[in-house]
Amino acid sequence: MGRVAELGSLGVMSNPHHFDSLREALTDWVDCDVTAYYLARCLGLIPHDLHFSSFKAVVLSPNSVSDLLHPILDSLVELNALEFDDNVTRYRWNQSFNVDAITDT
Repeated sequence: MGRVAELGSLGVMSNPHHFDSLREALTDWVDCDVTAYYLARCLGLIPHDLHFSSFKAVVLSPNSVSDLLHPILDSLVELNALEFDDNVTRYRWNQSFNVDAITDT
C-alpha cells in the first residue's frame, strides 16, 4: 500500500514517526486534520511519538494551537506549496513547487 495506509479516509502515514518534512509527509492526499497534525510535528509543537489519535481533539476544537495551524496551511496553499482539494478537505504537497520561482511583487 506504499507509504500511506488508509485509516478510514484520513490517509495517515503507515509509519508517521519517520518523516523529516511536510513535503515528505504529504506526498499523497491527506485529510486536513492529519495535515495539521503533521504540520504541528514539523514545527516541534508536539512530540514525534504522539500518535494522531491523541492529537485529534486539539485539531478539532478551537484553541490556540488549532488557531495557529490552519492559517499556516492556508498560507502554504496561497504560496502554492500545498494543493487543497476543497471537495474532500484534504491537502498534498505540490510536487511542482519551486521556492526559487517565488517573487514578491
